[in-house]
Amino acid sequence: FFWVLKSREGPGVYWPNRSTYKGHHLLATRGIGFKMDPGFKMARIMQMIFIVFAFSVRWAVSLSYSPPPPLDPALAGALRFSNQQRAAFAKHKLGDSQWGTMEAMAKSHASWNQRINVVSRKDIMNLIDRHYMPSLALLNLFEGGGDGRESSSSFEGLTVPELKELLRSRGLPVSGRKAELLGRLLQEENSEPTLSGAHIMDVGTGGGFPGLPLAVACPETQFTLVDSRSKKLEVVRALVDEFELSNVEVVHGRVEELPRVRPFDFVLGRAVTALPAFVAWTRPYVRRRDEAPPCKDWGIEPGILYIKSDDVSDDLVELGIQRSEVSIRPIAGLLDDKPAGDEPSDQERGYSSVLHVPARLFRGHGGSGDPF
Repeated sequence: FFWVLKSREGPGVYWPNRSTYKGHHLLATRGIGFKMDPGFKMARIMQMIFIVFAFSVRWAVSLSYSPPPPLDPALAGALRFSNQQRAAFAKHKLGDSQWGTMEAMAKSHASWNQRINVVSRKDIMNLIDRHYMPSLALLNLFEGGGDGRESSSSFEGLTVPELKELLRSRGLPVSGRKAELLGRLLQEENSEPTLSGAHIMDVGTGGGFPGLPLAVACPETQFTLVDSRSKKLEVVRALVDEFELSNVEVVHGRVEELPRVRPFDFVLGRAVTALPAFVAWTRPYVRRRDEAPPCKDWGIEPGILYIKSDDVSDDLVELGIQRSEVSIRPIAGLLDDKPAGDEPSDQERGYSSVLHVPARLFRGHGGSGDPF
């Protein structure tokens, strides 16, 4: 500051109650402020403005792109999937590398959450239970192993001793190790990842739920994550880059204003807005029957999957949809493999449920008696 305020006669010091000092023509106003002589060199002032601007930009950039702070060891230890939690998705054959990626992602989520409020900071210890597990629960709506076809192999489902005995009875004696390897190869040949080949849009993804956990669990599924809040999408993009999720596209904007670039087999939402508004926004993006329907059977029809905790009866009446035309599955029931026909209990309703609205109910999607 003193370097800027210098005149032709050299540097000087400004005292508020003095009008001049060593060539400085400063008009004091009772110690409150001053006016500079027009004779000051304007270039000095512009230099100081540039320096202040440069430091401000440097600070803003460092705040935006510096790595998140390390996690508390107790929190890091809590962000793991138990054996029981993993067992809930056994039919989807998730590998150890996928579980490891999701645990590492949960730690990164929690670390970013110290800077950007992605989820409630008071509830961060329950990140796995209340965000990752409900997201992964959607997997159990679909057939495990992709298209749900029956395998033609007579070896499927056999234990290693049973496989050894069967091979010996056919004149092909093998050791236990070879039988185990052969069983694994046959299992991999007769199955493919869940939702293989599907295109899914996650609307109002926020911090990446349910899209990011599902993208790790379904590597052959393409996900488009949409949200209008750029700050949270910064975290989502950082996680996509960190874990090299090539099957994820992140889009910033309001879904009702986005162009329809491609049809989606399923559109996901988690407590984004009222159900009728969500359906109105997203139904144009769902694949129509005349748009090269998928050759795979994922266990449920293409359509909208919406997660919410309160009752949807009034919403269905407003949409003109009969209760029998949709399915409602409690999240807790999906994690416990509860039958599809069972109604959610009061406790399960509070935990949230998944509503499936088939695309055939939408006007212009090939349904009969289209209500909307």
